[in-house]
Amino acid sequence: MPLWRFEIISRYIRTFDHTLLDLGNEEDLPKAFQAAEPWSDLIQKVSAQLCMPGNNVTVDECMVPFTGRSKDTTLVKNKPTPVGFKAWVIAQNGLFIRWLWHVKASPYTAIIVELPKKPAAKPQQGKKGKGRPKATVALSNTAGVVIHLVNMLPKQTYHVFMDNLFSSPNLFHALREAGHGATGTARPNCGITKELKLAKGKDKAGASGFKYNEVKSIPTIDGLIAQIAWKDNSLVLFLSTVYSGADNQRTPKRRKEPADKEAQSKLIKETFSDAVIKVIPIPTVSAFYNDEMNHVNRGDQIRSYTSYEHRFRRGPWQALLWSFLLDVALANSFILQLKTSQPRWPPYKTLESWKRCISDALFIKFAQESGERKRSRAEKEEDIFAIMKFLSFLAMTLGFMAVAASEDKYVFERLDKNDALLLVVDLQVGLYNLARDFDPTLYRDQILAHAALGKVFDLPVILTTSADNGPNGPLPKEILEMYPDAPLVHRQGEVDAWDNQKFRDAVKAANKSQIIMAGITTDVCTTFLALSLREEGYSVWANVEASGTTSRLVRDISNDRMAKAGVHTVSLFSIACDLMRDWRNTPGAKEMIPWLDKYFPVWGYVARAHEAAVNNGTIQPGEESLN
Repeated sequence: MPLWRFEIISRYIRTFDHTLLDLGNEEDLPKAFQAAEPWSDLIQKVSAQLCMPGNNVTVDECMVPFTGRSKDTTLVKNKPTPVGFKAWVIAQNGLFIRWLWHVKASPYTAIIVELPKKPAAKPQQGKKGKGRPKATVALSNTAGVVIHLVNMLPKQTYHVFMDNLFSSPNLFHALREAGHGATGTARPNCGITKELKLAKGKDKAGASGFKYNEVKSIPTIDGLIAQIAWKDNSLVLFLSTVYSGADNQRTPKRRKEPADKEAQSKLIKETFSDAVIKVIPIPTVSAFYNDEMNHVNRGDQIRSYTSYEHRFRRGPWQALLWSFLLDVALANSFILQLKTSQPRWPPYKTLESWKRCISDALFIKFAQESGERKRSRAEKEEDIFAIMKFLSFLAMTLGFMAVAASEDKYVFERLDKNDALLLVVDLQVGLYNLARDFDPTLYRDQILAHAALGKVFDLPVILTTSADNGPNGPLPKEILEMYPDAPLVHRQGEVDAWDNQKFRDAVKAANKSQIIMAGITTDVCTTFLALSLREEGYSVWANVEASGTTSRLVRDISNDRMAKAGVHTVSLFSIACDLMRDWRNTPGAKEMIPWLDKYFPVWGYVARAHEAAVNNGTIQPGEESLN
């Protein structure tokens, strides 16, 4: 193929029917976005089907470079990509789940927020009605985007992280009313309390009144939002409905000594002394914000490794399709196949190798359909048309196939006793009464049987409790006596055990990829931790017989939610048999039968009957060693 013929492909290829674009209605999206919308909707739909998002998500802006003429481009100074199209993205771990195009005449409906009630001020003379507070207020278009993006996700509770472009008390009230948490940095003019606003203004001169690493928290009038100021290199403002900013909410982090500032150098020197790096307990709100706010940036970084180097100066829709949508489809599918615990192939470790795999598969499939090309000069136009038709079809299917290729179809995954870790999560004596989906006596034996699996198969065990000094109570005495030396993590507030740093460190230190777990309650302690572990890349087996909750309905819904996220929801006996594999193994019948006798007498009778059959000589040849 001549070079010029190959070069014109990108100019003439289209992934949409231009005759269907509606340019007469001002309420519709601009032409460039209409051209990209079908492909955009498809990729978002498939990504949402393949990914069950966790609780922590990030909302941020994303720039698509385009230097040509267009009324819809945006200029954002001091950015790596200052000119181009802007998209609002909600993401997790670099995976773009949903996005909205930034349109100057915003097509998104306004969000009305009910303000917190406060005492009405007395009207001043000559200013009738000025003292009456507003009952509602409309969010800005930028803040409203956050609500629209969260509403596009599956219905569940989210913790939304955002930067100071979005954060405001009104937005956080709206998210809280919708059942979501929110944390973000804040600007002084966002509506934050006047005291912190003034302190921020005086900070450059060193007159804020804050010492290094000092925190001050002021709740809003209704007490629903914490307004937090933290003195780092400069004074940082936060808003949060999840973190209070209290002194006991601190997380140790390695910190470098900030750059020396004349107005603040003395306070910084007092903290660091002669150390360049020091472990300092910083506010938890800042620690989690730093960890979670970069989900969109991670996606941008992954795409930048093998980005399309051609700069688009004509055809704005091409910039959206090739520089954004195609890259997002490839990056999303790469992340999904990398994160899943049971792909149908060894995971590809780099985006470049993943792209090569997709490209090779496409050409292998479609090259078989092409006929022999005619070489006469008269057939040039027909030849070009055939090539364009083929590549147009390839481009349309590439986004879908790249995402759908990572679909996590069920693969039978076997438990390996050499790669398994046993977790006992909140199986506390004070929580027994919450387990109404099992007979109490039977359920207690199932809890102890779950814990005893570690003894039978010599598994590493980690124990954790929630507020065990209160009414929740401790773990059963039998479990504590089984594992006097096992790690026992006492959580004082974290609902999801994975949010506790000591617990995370203990799990990672075990260096196992398969997790067997059970907890009270199924819908909270078991489900939250199981989903967090899946998000971290572990294979999880949730013991449905040792996890209890308030009703069978809640149990079934919770088990279904875990199963959809790739968690193995299995019975206790199936876990034991999967670990054992063969009754003749070690551990095998000799270790299993006493365990069955104690906790599952029905199965114990079956095993004992088999032993009796061996002794009576009625067993088939070759099975004598099963006892």
